[in-house]
Amino acid sequence: MLAFVAEELPDDYDTVAGFFRRRGAYGRLKDLLDARGKLALWYDFQNRSTGEALRAWCADQGIEWAP
Repeated sequence: MLAFVAEELPDDYDTVAGFFRRRGAYGRLKDLLDARGKLALWYDFQNRSTGEALRAWCADQGIEWAP
């Protein structure tokens, strides 16, 4: 998430990092991304990053990736 913010909203990086010091961080993050017109990009990034992490984990475990 912070990698996405650093890339897409570098001016908001400190604000977003601060969100995660208290409850409700993801809600505030989504509100900010929506206000900046970046919510769809976030979902794409999140899906891509999750897929990459799962493929890497499978490779490390010797498991064939079959989505």
